[in-house]
Amino acid sequence: MKKNLMIFSCFLMVASSTVSAENLGSFGRTWVIQEINFMGWLQDHLKSRVQDGSWARLQKDFQKRVEKSVDRPMPVGGITPARSARHWKYDPSITVPYDLTDSAGRVFASAGTTVNPLRQIAWHQRLVFLDGDQPGQMEWFLRRQIQKNALIADRPVLVKGSIVEAQKKLNQRVWFDQGGNLTHKFSIECTPAVVQQAGDMLEIEEVVVR
Repeated sequence: MKKNLMIFSCFLMVASSTVSAENLGSFGRTWVIQEINFMGWLQDHLKSRVQDGSWARLQKDFQKRVEKSVDRPMPVGGITPARSARHWKYDPSITVPYDLTDSAGRVFASAGTTVNPLRQIAWHQRLVFLDGDQPGQMEWFLRRQIQKNALIADRPVLVKGSIVEAQKKLNQRVWFDQGGNLTHKFSIECTPAVVQQAGDMLEIEEVVVR
């Protein structure tokens, strides 16, 4: 009993000394903790940027970058000027993955059917892929316009270069193969390259510019 009482007394002494710890004060400089008003800081920051003219310069630089990306998209990688002529054909046939129906619900192409659109329609145009930064290819296209069949229109498609400059040079609308979707589909590796209909196939030719 006495032993337990002594242990309990010791426990009270330790607890009492802990609870009544002395306030030793503060050492060094202290600051009041405050949160920044983010919206207020942002408004002040924008206001200062407008006043010193840096905001206007930032907008102008952004506009120039946008205009440049629209006029001169990312070049198609892996395309080079043709050093030797190459010729092949491309089958545009597709296999229908599901039944195709008209507005009345009638099935005109069942799933699994192979369809070649060139057997149904005539493609009265040629796609001519060009490197707009190669003056020789642009001149070649202009000469071609004098010699070609007027019933079939040539559609210039750039893989590199300025769309605006090409349109001025060729005096007609110009397209750009962004992402290389068409050149990759047709396995085109060099320019100029001409894609045109030949019966129920597409005929593709890479031309050497002299």
